[in-house]
Amino acid sequence: MFSFADIASYRKVKHNLKESNINYIEWNELDMADFAKRLVELNKKWGFTLATCGEKIDLPGVVHNSCIDHDLIIRLAHRDKVLMDYLGVTKIPLQRDMFGNVDLPQGAILLNDGTAAIQKMKMSDKGQRAACGCMVSKDIGQYNTCPHQCEYCYANASKELATENWHRHQLDPHSELIVPI
Repeated sequence: MFSFADIASYRKVKHNLKESNINYIEWNELDMADFAKRLVELNKKWGFTLATCGEKIDLPGVVHNSCIDHDLIIRLAHRDKVLMDYLGVTKIPLQRDMFGNVDLPQGAILLNDGTAAIQKMKMSDKGQRAACGCMVSKDIGQYNTCPHQCEYCYANASKELATENWHRHQLDPHSELIVPI
């Protein structure tokens, strides 16, 4: 899974890259299509399923996907009644046709317990980019706390602040918060 960096959309990222003297480009659809075409060609050796995250553009040989996938969460957690109720999921018994083949309703998700799941409406995460296909979720991180110092990071306003907060966390590593607010 990959995505094209939208630097202009992330003020902190743009600032961090500039501070580190890292040049970047803003992708346009022509460049995305050319990159994807080359990646698809390389993938003939690898055999991966290529997928984009949060991209509107349709690219031949590349499917749209999401990091927090509705169907996958339902397949893995279908026994969690509270979660399934929250997601508006109904489980139905599998129907077979006269030849014994499973007759799966449109949009149904095949489960491993002899049933299928139907979600009334996919609950998208409204706080993400417009083309994001992720289901609604809750971030468990905290800004300005990651010690890894990645240059392309939206979560840290500054490396110094993140390092300082990480050291503060080490004083009480079992705290509910990484850094007390």
